[in-house]
Amino acid sequence: MNPNTKAQTRQKQPNCEICMYSFLLSVQQHQCKRCLRAICSECGKYKGLVVNFDLKQEHRVCLVCKDEQEYLEKLINEKKLQYNNNSLNTKEWLQYSCIDKAKEKIINDYYYIKLEESKNNLSQLDYENLKLIKPYVIQIRSQFKYSIIELDYYLTKYLIKDLIKEKTQAEIKESLDNTITDLVFQVLQCFIYDNPSIKCTYNLVQLTQFLLYFHSQPLVLYFINILRKEGCLKRLLENAEQLQSSEIDILQEIGKTNHQIQQTDLFFFRKYLEKYANSMLSSLFIDYLNVPCIIYIFDRIFKYKNYSELEDITALLDIKLKGQDDEFITNQIRRNTKRLDLKKYLNKDDNVEQSQKRNTYTTYEDFFQRNRQSIEPQNQIGQILQLIDSYVLKQQPLTNCHQELIKSLNPEQVQIIEDLIKLQGQKAQIESENIPRSNSINQSKFQRKRPVQPYELNM
Repeated sequence: MNPNTKAQTRQKQPNCEICMYSFLLSVQQHQCKRCLRAICSECGKYKGLVVNFDLKQEHRVCLVCKDEQEYLEKLINEKKLQYNNNSLNTKEWLQYSCIDKAKEKIINDYYYIKLEESKNNLSQLDYENLKLIKPYVIQIRSQFKYSIIELDYYLTKYLIKDLIKEKTQAEIKESLDNTITDLVFQVLQCFIYDNPSIKCTYNLVQLTQFLLYFHSQPLVLYFINILRKEGCLKRLLENAEQLQSSEIDILQEIGKTNHQIQQTDLFFFRKYLEKYANSMLSSLFIDYLNVPCIIYIFDRIFKYKNYSELEDITALLDIKLKGQDDEFITNQIRRNTKRLDLKKYLNKDDNVEQSQKRNTYTTYEDFFQRNRQSIEPQNQIGQILQLIDSYVLKQQPLTNCHQELIKSLNPEQVQIIEDLIKLQGQKAQIESENIPRSNSINQSKFQRKRPVQPYELNM
């Protein structure tokens, strides 16, 4: 059993935390050994190795954890992940910055030059500051949760493969902590040598260690410098204890606007922001989300350089848990936030598509949207005239609001509109027949608008 494993307590729950099926005398409550959810037998019918519980045999895991374990296995294999080695993620992130093989070689050469320079020229003050790395590494690795602890285990175990048969578990853990400390130390030694005003912080060590899961040391230094130059690391490097009230105001407005936080929940939402927002932003969510979500966030950071999305994510993560302790809330966020949740709110292609759709709406669409609840007799004539202008004369598509208006018309009004459509169709046909034959080539390029048929009104 892993020495860092906490006692696995099973609290009685009224429902399965996945399917919400009620636990009755005939429905037994089980527990996922990976995330500690209370689950029914159907949602917990899977088996898997649980790194922070027992590696000797498989144990019960829930559907969510099984999917996440399969994702991690696929990620490691397909992206060719290995600690302190470049992966396919490295290739993708470099392409975002248009870095080819020649430029990548320059990045590698630069790192090793700076590593040698810094060994002899680093100030005593900076050197003393870097000694904080080891206790930070030990603290960070001891606090790993179910998702990231698996990634760490599978990517770092090769670093100690020669020690497994000869050393105790405590000795192996110490050796691994020392190896990771040395790797992180060298990267930050170069970084602080180039940026003497920056100090070694817990979040900076955590970021460096996380990036080493995907890249070699030279590329980790490169990506940290990108974040520094773009300003994303400002909050992380300053190690501020809390956000200013004005910053909380901004996040609260984002929650109201983008995520429909209700007026009645604003008090609790603000308390959530005051307590968690700063640590979420300063750690780039490494402490708060599962591995699929963290990778998705970093991929978008390096692809789009849009750091305002980080604030949007902070507002998104509110789950309105009132009066619960810190560990419960952070576990709920980590367990219940999925990669698809982030993709739903942050996918730029979807946003562009939605924006284009909004831009195609006519002023009449906006008018009818505002008035679709009722069509009052005193303004009905004006609305009919607008319908005739947009639908009959301009031959624009029939919108939902137009259809609602048509349903409210009496038979005589519908007949008038149908007669106008017929006349407009006849006019278009006459005009097309009068086009000179000399323009036949141009005419073939011209897509004539299809006259609207009267039966299309009966929708």
